[in-house]
Amino acid sequence: MKNWTERLYKDKSSLFAEGLERLEGVAEDEMDIILNRVKEEYGVEPESVLDIGCGLGRHVLAFGERGYEVDGLDFSREYVREARQRASDRDLDDRVSIHQHDMRNLEEWDDSYDLIVNLGVTFGHYGRETDQEILSNVFDLLSDDGVFAVEMINKANQIHDFERTYVIDYRDALNVQHLRYDIGNGVLHSNIDVFSREEEEFGYRNRMTLKYYLYSPSELRYMCKRAGFEDVTIVPRGAEELTLDVESIVILAS
Repeated sequence: MKNWTERLYKDKSSLFAEGLERLEGVAEDEMDIILNRVKEEYGVEPESVLDIGCGLGRHVLAFGERGYEVDGLDFSREYVREARQRASDRDLDDRVSIHQHDMRNLEEWDDSYDLIVNLGVTFGHYGRETDQEILSNVFDLLSDDGVFAVEMINKANQIHDFERTYVIDYRDALNVQHLRYDIGNGVLHSNIDVFSREEEEFGYRNRMTLKYYLYSPSELRYMCKRAGFEDVTIVPRGAEELTLDVESIVILAS
């Protein structure tokens, strides 16, 4: 039986890609945040970068355009094909390399990096055991002073300000998101009904189903330590300190 990630990122890749396209404009700001904090916290100025779960390549391309040697991994053949084309269109083939590879099989990847990133909230898809294995494999791929940066949903925010249904209105589409939180297993279930906008009316297109295992900062810190990381820093996105209002966080582990 297929995991839900395969049904979404492979079978419905073009539908999910529309959401990725809307995030293209924030890549540069995201790079600034990551690189500045990595330098401030650990004194690391990376030369080599690995992006796991790179999607259409917005972060891979942003790193490449700044002169970094960067590899991108994604298990979606369609996303890899598109990301490669975008790298070629920007004349980044000498610095950017994108491969079809599953983050669940990182033990098969043989290289070393100063910085590994997993951005866009794609960690936490597979459950505690597999997520722990991913962290351990990431640790093995880092250089001696390397840093891992992973973006996560802020569990406290999601639970504290829980809405079962809400609407996201884009210029060309309407998404209706239905959420259910499994308290016993710490799993957030999300069904997103996608509608196209046709003048003043909307036409139903399809449904996207996602599942996130939500971890608190203390749980993430414990998992990182168990994987071999010695130092773990919690960085709130868009805020000076971590509060219930912060929607997502970045974990820096070295």
